[in-house]
Amino acid sequence: RKDQYGKKQEEKKYVGEYRNGKKHGQGTLTMFSGHKYVGGWKNGKKHGQGTLILPDGQLFEGKSTIEGIYENGKLKGMSVSAEPIDGYCLKETPFSHSAVAGKCSASYAKGDYETALQEFQPFAEEGSLGAQINLGYMYDKGKGVPKDYKAAFKWYRLAAEQGYAKAQYNLGVMYDKGKGVPKDYKAAFKWFKLAAEQGNGRSRISLGDMYLGGKGVPQDYIRGYMWRVMREVRFRDPARFKKLAPDQKKYFEKYEKKYMKKAAEKMTPDQIAKAEDLARECVKKKYKGC
Repeated sequence: RKDQYGKKQEEKKYVGEYRNGKKHGQGTLTMFSGHKYVGGWKNGKKHGQGTLILPDGQLFEGKSTIEGIYENGKLKGMSVSAEPIDGYCLKETPFSHSAVAGKCSASYAKGDYETALQEFQPFAEEGSLGAQINLGYMYDKGKGVPKDYKAAFKWYRLAAEQGYAKAQYNLGVMYDKGKGVPKDYKAAFKWFKLAAEQGNGRSRISLGDMYLGGKGVPQDYIRGYMWRVMREVRFRDPARFKKLAPDQKKYFEKYEKKYMKKAAEKMTPDQIAKAEDLARECVKKKYKGC
């Protein structure tokens, strides 16, 4: 079974109503990953009003719970205005401009990027966070328009300044890579930190890179390792790791190899232990003041 983000999840326990052997009505589903869904079901799929509760220490846009509306197993809308679809395009939901959202969703899905771009523009100018980051992405990647990093930077910045974590991360990348703006590691660090404090996982990895490389901040292997290991530190307990589903163990091992191994080679065991302790403390503080 896959969640609304397309990631495979293993079911642990379901308590609720059934019809014809399928989840139907109201019920609570707990996953081995620690995720929990409480809400409506129809023919075995999430449907209607529901709440997704994230595992301890995990946040999405600064929140530990996601309230939304589901249809046929898919999250159709969240109580956040103008959420992007898969990070790029608006969906038709009670929380967004339904007229343009439905058109854009269809336009983008079939590759009609020029139409989607035109549909985003007026709502981005009105201040819609989703439309702004979507326009930024399209200019960044050349979807429906020639690549224009300056334009991408403009739209990412507008959304970032409104506190949107995804846009803050993207803005950090622009400063880090010098895309649409001169390289500025201190500015990159600032925006990665703001996004990380809202629970943005990519920004935590980027902060680790900044500390490990001494980019925009004095080099600090302990602090760099701390930000990188934060996502996985709870599974370093052998007892907790043992409870993970096979696909989750595979992901954990891949993450360790990709992000942790090289940094660990330059650190002492005491430094690694200290970094892990700091990571646990930071998770408890919900990534604030770390």
